Amino acid sequence: MAVATGTPRANLERILADTRLARYFRATVCAEDVERHKPNPDTFLLAAERLRVPARRCLAFEDTSTGFAAATAAGMDCVPVEAGEIRWDRLQSGEG
Repeated sequence: MAVATGTPRANLERILADTRLARYFRATVCAEDVERHKPNPDTFLLAAERLRVPARRCLAFEDTSTGFAAATAAGMDCVPVEAGEIRWDRLQSGEG
């Protein structure tokens, strides 16, 4: 798994340390890692590259419409998450 976020690396590292979730992620992509941010697909494409997995084989979970657009533009399936709940009724495929 990877984290693909537009937040600065220092913030992400603090969040992952505080929540003790860092060990679950093989890769991270932060604001400093890409020039073109969401809704451009670059953040998600770099995350897939760092995982060594084709983007079309990835499943993204996103909590913003901008991130959802970026994930689908990267060719990933994307699950929208709103207020901590998965919105299965809004599931769309990136192949579409």
